[in-house]
Amino acid sequence: MFMASFVFMSHAATDQILGAPDTTSFILIHTNQPEAVRARLTAAGHTVLDSSELKANDLSVMTHALALPMQVMVAVGFGVGVLVIALTTYSAVIDHRRDYGIVKALGASRTRLYGLALEQSLIVAVVGLVAGAVFFVISRQIIESVRPQFAIVATPAVVGRAVAAAVVMGTAAAAVPARRLARLDPASAYRGG
Repeated sequence: MFMASFVFMSHAATDQILGAPDTTSFILIHTNQPEAVRARLTAAGHTVLDSSELKANDLSVMTHALALPMQVMVAVGFGVGVLVIALTTYSAVIDHRRDYGIVKALGASRTRLYGLALEQSLIVAVVGLVAGAVFFVISRQIIESVRPQFAIVATPAVVGRAVAAAVVMGTAAAAVPARRLARLDPASAYRGG
């Protein structure tokens, strides 16, 4: 087994294909007396795994092998999400700078302007989260119908992490537009163009 499911074959096949004579990795045993067979094999010095233990070990190996690439992809996705939200919010601030200039001219504090940028940024993050959830559900249906061997599961913990990530992305993305609003000249509301 290497990055795949188990394949059971005869000794003659492994001798020929792998060039490893008299080598046995696993033996598949079907029995009506699992406890008795387990006791005999364990007493003989063999490691015995039932099907649930085998599945858990296989899943653990696959998870550990894919953990680093997945962490890199998550980090890149998180960075891209922050940038997209920041650029979207920044564009909205630039497009409505006259409106924000009026708000500032009417006496809005820096805190209020920061709050406006944060609010816009979080709205963009929530819209992205909802769009991502819809895309996830549709993609899962397609993948599971085409390749049913791939189980795609969204646990409450995963959903919670996605929501938390969206909030963190929205909050982090608000920094640049908020600084732009804080430096905005109130007189810009009265200038043409």
